[in-house]
Amino acid sequence: MGLRTIDDIHELMAAPRQAAVLIAALELGLFWRLKDRPRSSAVIAQEMKIPPKRCHHWLRLLATMNLLEQEGDHFGLSPLARAAILDIHTQEAWKLLAIDAAENLEDSLFLAQHLRDANPEKDSAGQFRYQLDPYVQKMEADLDRARLFSQTLYELHTPLAQDVAAALEVNG
Repeated sequence: MGLRTIDDIHELMAAPRQAAVLIAALELGLFWRLKDRPRSSAVIAQEMKIPPKRCHHWLRLLATMNLLEQEGDHFGLSPLARAAILDIHTQEAWKLLAIDAAENLEDSLFLAQHLRDANPEKDSAGQFRYQLDPYVQKMEADLDRARLFSQTLYELHTPLAQDVAAALEVNG
């Protein structure tokens, strides 16, 4: 991605906020709540137990990102959300991907602080690294996360395995 203008820089700096809005929608399962029909922001807020004004603002942000379509106070799925989210992975797979993305986003947002850290951690080779929990430890501590990981791994890799099997059958 090449930055060319001041607008490009401003858009890039706003990207973490847009990522957080999308990550929350995936983690909370918003798109699947809207798969059959649009709903009012008040109904969505009540069902998801989100304060109404906050929910409406969140839904409007998703609409500006072309993930939802807004008609009055009702929000429904955009063709983009249906094609790029619902038709690609299960709700559970997207939830795990969103959790991982949120953790990576959180680590990235404080990069300036980590760069200036006077006592950074070093790995066995003496290279500086962030103090992050290993992924396996996170799954050991959270069995629901381990279940989501296993299910998502299966979902993401099954089509690849089928492609390899088909190629082997053809080539023989």
